[in-house]
Amino acid sequence: MSKALQHLEALYEAKKKPTYDELEAALLESLAERNAFEGMVKDMSGWLSRLVHAHYRKDSKALVTTLNDFIQERVVIRDETKGALH
Repeated sequence: MSKALQHLEALYEAKKKPTYDELEAALLESLAERNAFEGMVKDMSGWLSRLVHAHYRKDSKALVTTLNDFIQERVVIRDETKGALH
């Protein structure tokens, strides 16, 4: 939850009315979070589409290649003792 939304929640719990600027800030932060989430969903659906397409074609080479590409481009493995590995 964004800071602006947390602030609005605190105002609501204190039974205080937010100002127009506070409402606008919360709306803008919410829209930014939504847009970032939408971008991530579109990216993941693209990868999933490629994997499913290769699976339905029974193209194991394309399936493995796509999975390897996904891991190379999107996966970060963190080991708390060593930091990021991939």
